[in-house]
Amino acid sequence: MLAPTATSPVISETPECGGDVTYTYTYVDCEGNSHDWTFTYTIEHPTLTFLGSINDVENVNACYSEEHKAQLLTADQVKAMYSSSCSREITVSTNDVVVSSSDCNWKITRTYNISDGGCNTNSKTMSVSGSDQTAPALTGTWPTNITGQDNCFANRNIHGLYSNDQVKALYSDCSALTVTS
Repeated sequence: MLAPTATSPVISETPECGGDVTYTYTYVDCEGNSHDWTFTYTIEHPTLTFLGSINDVENVNACYSEEHKAQLLTADQVKAMYSSSCSREITVSTNDVVVSSSDCNWKITRTYNISDGGCNTNSKTMSVSGSDQTAPALTGTWPTNITGQDNCFANRNIHGLYSNDQVKALYSDCSALTVTS
């Protein structure tokens, strides 16, 4: 009995994100008879697994400031919440959007775009929001009342009364103050 000889296999293209690779061997005997033998190797699709939780920060009692972005997770913190079944390098990019910058109602949203450098991508969002919830604080000295005047209202003496701007200067607040009399 003569042993057949095999040719080098013809190998199909390797899929980037999982799938089948086919190896086809052609065996030929001494009489020139041939037979193909096919071997299929299945590569499982790699996974990108999220292992954490991302929660919004809400109802912050403060006026709007870019400094509130520090309350959002960093790209490295989000990266640590992911694993790749193929030990691929996970990358995270971020994009911040100021949804509203009013002191009465502000919000900053960060989108995290996660990739394992292959076929898997994911995105997550996190927001920090708040508003000025604190009444203006008196930081100056309130003037004493003017008393002891003996005159009719039409002839009143308003000397010593504070103007709206003078009263406004007595208070502090992170948002714009308006004083009306």
